[in-house]
Amino acid sequence: MVEAARRAVGESAAFKSWVHVLPARQSVPAGRSATFTLRVSRSTTATPGDHSAVVLLTTHQPRSEGVAVRLRLGVRLLVRVPGRLVRHVELGRLRVRKRRLVVWISNRGNVAVPLARQVTATLLRHGRVAARLRPRAPALLLPGGRVALTFTYTRGVRGLFTVEVRVGRDVRRYRVRL
Repeated sequence: MVEAARRAVGESAAFKSWVHVLPARQSVPAGRSATFTLRVSRSTTATPGDHSAVVLLTTHQPRSEGVAVRLRLGVRLLVRVPGRLVRHVELGRLRVRKRRLVVWISNRGNVAVPLARQVTATLLRHGRVAARLRPRAPALLLPGGRVALTFTYTRGVRGLFTVEVRVGRDVRRYRVRL
């Protein structure tokens, strides 16, 4: 037995009510497959921008059989509602911790921001590039979301630096002692 359920993600709690999965529950014999139909119908009060939800597919084994194994698969949905789209990334504080720079990034806009390839930190000393760093970043930062990104630097880097953190076109500079 496979059951489908909806869950809201982030600030898109209303979006959960727009998502309908049919059927909500379906029996799937071993070695076979099944199809679920997903329908998204936005409300008239929907705000412009990106809205996200997750459809969870959860297995339930009949009680009469041996060992019960539960599997849960989440499918993330991202729907863009037309209108005025605002891309606003806010670069917050920077902390230095044991050869790591931790930077807080918030998405104050209404569209998801791709982070995976757009985030860099450049260590500058006297205007010259000492190192370019990339963090392990989630693929997307959803509207209203906040994330702490960690940049790791090598042992030999010491002294006073300017750290330039860049997310796409948004840039902020910090003065730090490493």
